[in-house]
Amino acid sequence: MKKYVVEYELPYTHIVRVGIEAKSAAGAIKKAQRLFDKAQLWDDTQEVPVLMDQFEENGDAGVPVEFAATEVDTYHEVDASVKALRSERACKAFVRAFLTWCETASSNRGLGRLHNMADEAIAGGE
Repeated sequence: MKKYVVEYELPYTHIVRVGIEAKSAAGAIKKAQRLFDKAQLWDDTQEVPVLMDQFEENGDAGVPVEFAATEVDTYHEVDASVKALRSERACKAFVRAFLTWCETASSNRGLGRLHNMADEAIAGGE
């Protein structure tokens, strides 16, 4: 069988809102720009909490999706967005497993499995 990358695009607006204390609006914008340039705007700290990180579709949401397919020899490297989703899923699975282990374990049995899950979560789906 041949390999294909199939894709579709939807027009979205990415809205990010953070809380910044400053003497003026210009000062708040300057701080936000500085944090953005250092890729720290989304760190969600006590000093600069993330208030919103949302994608909103532009245009008519009822328009049918149009797919396009491109034949490839090998699949592209997985995008960082997918790695982040995989990492988030792995982290949640680890926390669920850890909490279950904490509630039910009477020994160290099962710690190896939890360690492997933690490694997977930290790797971020790489």
